[in-house]
Amino acid sequence: MSNPFLRRATEYIRDDSAFLAIVSPEPLTAFVAKHKKRSLLFEQIVRVIGTPGSGKTILSQQFAFHNATTEKPALYLSTLSEPLDKILRFGETLQVFDHKAIEDGRVIYEDLGRVLGEEGLENILGAIEGYIKEVRPGIVVIDSFRAFAAVSHDTTEFRRFLYSLTRLLGASATTAVWNAPYTREQAMDAAEFAVADSIISLDIKLVGARDDFAPNQRGR
Repeated sequence: MSNPFLRRATEYIRDDSAFLAIVSPEPLTAFVAKHKKRSLLFEQIVRVIGTPGSGKTILSQQFAFHNATTEKPALYLSTLSEPLDKILRFGETLQVFDHKAIEDGRVIYEDLGRVLGEEGLENILGAIEGYIKEVRPGIVVIDSFRAFAAVSHDTTEFRRFLYSLTRLLGASATTAVWNAPYTREQAMDAAEFAVADSIISLDIKLVGARDDFAPNQRGR
């Protein structure tokens, strides 16, 4: 028998039904499904937080693949803490991962890690704006958003960046999904949560010999 502790709990989940079966149906079902309730979390800034391994990347990729279209593609941006090759390698094991959607340009992955690592926040906004102008996405996922705060020189610089990014996304009429490994307690003090329209929090709770997920959402 393989050692169950060598991988994150969520890395054993490969299909949508298995993931959604262990989380509450609202708002996560609305977040990934194609039906009339999908507008609940569209054209907003949605924060997806939780400890490492709680399912943030799975949820974000489900949302991107389920809702991307040719006219309004999904732009998935990786940063320093979640390298693009790691996201793609893991994503390809999921049922929701659709190679044709990538070939058709409905889901587009780009890496912000190099710019962020070499130049910090100074040119990252321009890079994001360039991708948005080129792709014209309906969905923009940033995984992980916490890297921006980590490379900023001070709180003032980060808040200015946050303000400019929020204006850019608002003007583009996109649904923004920002992933970050925050706990709910840490979220209370983070500047970026002040601009979020909705927050989905994924927790891991050890129940016997298995991990269960407990999602929470705050909307306004």
